[in-house]
Amino acid sequence: MSKICITLCQFSPDWQAPKLSCQRLQNQLASIPTCDLLILPEMFASGFSMQPQQFVESYSVVSFLQDLAVQRNESIIAGVAEKHDTAFQNNALAVNPYGQILLRYQKQRCFTYAGEQEVYQAGKQAGIVEVAGVKTALFVCYDLRFPELFRAPAQQIEMMVVLANWPQERQAHWSALLQARAIENQCFVIGVNRIGEDGNGLHYAGGSMVINPDGVVITKLANESIAQVIIDLDEVAQQRQKFDFLADY
Repeated sequence: MSKICITLCQFSPDWQAPKLSCQRLQNQLASIPTCDLLILPEMFASGFSMQPQQFVESYSVVSFLQDLAVQRNESIIAGVAEKHDTAFQNNALAVNPYGQILLRYQKQRCFTYAGEQEVYQAGKQAGIVEVAGVKTALFVCYDLRFPELFRAPAQQIEMMVVLANWPQERQAHWSALLQARAIENQCFVIGVNRIGEDGNGLHYAGGSMVINPDGVVITKLANESIAQVIIDLDEVAQQRQKFDFLADY
């Protein structure tokens, strides 16, 4: 299967209220046709909060995602704040249509500007997974500013997914960096950002994008919450055969 259908969901969570967020998301998705893959933003159920102790253990967002994947019979990639042992983590999860967690990617670069490194434990490994039949690398928000993280798995994958809470005031950076990652690594790059306003008064304009292996933006969302797009994975091999830049790395 070279073509897959992807749903981008620029969800605006209820601040630090996972149960309410998940209930509202499920209602919002009720009228949306099933695709091969549903992608949700970073910390989609809580917002980018530095107080995970207030909400992480109040509701099982992971169980919700597993149930949702089964109900919709589609794979899901979503950002979730979690606690493992005594450490909080800002993770991206890949879930298959059977509700199985295929990968739990731990954000590698904490956003020191917001003090994230004092609250969440940084990951140390790339997140590579085959989800919806696509060899994919997962990243979370601030990771986007570090091209070396993307180059490391580039030759093993066909698609890179970036989940974010990227504020409107730096929207131009978001767009430029996503395109750069696609051009550099000659693969599809999908960035899914949230919309709305968080508990700290920051505004998010979305700008979720699908970019092809030649760096061309084929889908970009503005204020709308959800969009669906079909991508042809054969374009990755074609671009890499035409311009074999990665071989010179």
